[in-house]
Amino acid sequence: MTPLFPILVLLLGAGVTATGLFVPRFRLLVLVPVGVAALALAATLVLGLRLPAETVLSNWGADALYGGGLALKTDRIAWTFSVAVLLLALAAFLTGLSRPGGLRLGARTASLMITAAALAAIQAQDLVTLAITWAVLDLAYFVSIVLLARGEALEKQAVLSVGLNSAATFMAVAAALDTLHAGQIAFRIGQSPLTQNGTLFLLLAAVFRLGVFPFHLGLPAQANIRQGLGALLKLAPAAVALSLLAHLGDLESALPLKPWLSAAAAIGLLVGAVQWWQAADPRQGLAFVVLAQSGLAVLVALWGGPAAGAGVLAFGLSLLLGGGVLFLYNGYSETERRWAAAPLVATLALVGLPATVGFVAAFALYGGLVASGSWVLLAVCLVGQCLVAASCLRVAWWPGEPLPQGEPLAQVAYLFGLALPLTFAVISGLGPMFSGALAGLAVPSMLSAAALPALLAGAVAALAGFGLWRYENLVRAPGESAWAAITSVARLDWLYFAFWEVYRFIGRTLRTTAGIIEGEGGVLWTLVAALLVWLLFRSR
Repeated sequence: MTPLFPILVLLLGAGVTATGLFVPRFRLLVLVPVGVAALALAATLVLGLRLPAETVLSNWGADALYGGGLALKTDRIAWTFSVAVLLLALAAFLTGLSRPGGLRLGARTASLMITAAALAAIQAQDLVTLAITWAVLDLAYFVSIVLLARGEALEKQAVLSVGLNSAATFMAVAAALDTLHAGQIAFRIGQSPLTQNGTLFLLLAAVFRLGVFPFHLGLPAQANIRQGLGALLKLAPAAVALSLLAHLGDLESALPLKPWLSAAAAIGLLVGAVQWWQAADPRQGLAFVVLAQSGLAVLVALWGGPAAGAGVLAFGLSLLLGGGVLFLYNGYSETERRWAAAPLVATLALVGLPATVGFVAAFALYGGLVASGSWVLLAVCLVGQCLVAASCLRVAWWPGEPLPQGEPLAQVAYLFGLALPLTFAVISGLGPMFSGALAGLAVPSMLSAAALPALLAGAVAALAGFGLWRYENLVRAPGESAWAAITSVARLDWLYFAFWEVYRFIGRTLRTTAGIIEGEGGVLWTLVAALLVWLLFRSR
């Protein structure tokens, strides 16, 4: 078993699913993505028994840089994120069977392509492979958004996303060139030592891809797109960036630009949490959850100390598994109240309460903040997670459509689609599996002194979030205009339009100047230039 096998399975499944777009459609084609995702997940789980695992993709000229071709490598961090992405994809396909809308073969094909590209990017062995797989993922993302999504200002968001992600790719290339300049003839992500500039370039690459403030303009806030594909389009690219950030946190205990990135991550956490709380429909707020959780992941990478890598990994899992379930949930129905248990467990994982993977993330983050005395950042994290908890509860009880009656297959698929990611989120937070083979972090007992900051922070965020949700009308109504103003400013659309107006002004100025010089006044300017030349040489 090699890391390439699950990717090939996904690509083959995408090809089979896409054939339904050109031949008479068979209803059973909707089961192909489910089987393909399940097979890829099973292969990845088997692959986890023999870590690390490597495979060579091509002996293309990258060997002139690092003494080897393009290759994939699955270590404990890459394996964990790969399993989480595959669980998310499988959950999207399973829950999709319970929603109306026909076969949706285009969306399912795009979902398989996005998942395959994300797996390749997560498991890239060196920086050249990383840059190429990132470019492939960006292309698949852009094509999916342009062809399958609808919404206002979607073109602007797609272009901004490609621009910021391309900047991240150039940062990875710059890190590769810097390591080569330093004399390293071989470089492997997660193993080889990084130069100071290389660490900076890769950290900025992760920040660009995560959309940390103020680079969150490219995050698609709202788009008319299928629910499962929409979740993958937002969460799979985040998983790629978080995987790189986890490797950096595992290698480097002191990351550069700590004050600046701490401020950006803290502001991003508040911006994401406030915008999700203010959203008219909280089910359209997955981009805001990504922004908020990415801010927390950057903070734990900066302040987590020895537990930084494990903290980023835990925040990534809570986002992919908890956030994925929250936004694949069909909504609350009075006739089927039992399904509300799924988003509630997802809320526990996102807030960081015990017995979930979120508690591991909270232990790493709040333990590091308390040890360093960063009380302002701790308060910001509590406020942000309080708003996140309140918004999660809004999603859990937001009205939705009941499951189709008389279709037991749809109900079983919906059950497994929600239960599988949550089961992994709970198992990962129980301790032995997560702390040993995956993250190398010994999570203490919940009753120990080391776990006290995480316990208190989780309890405060959960209780405050419940109160905010319970008395939402009392909190929201008096400050409705203030909430709207804060959201408008935080989105930074005004900054984008300001830059765009400056660009247009420069363009108009250049066109006007060119018209004066090259138009009807061209002869006059030629005579003026000739006169100046004559005067210059005459004075000599």
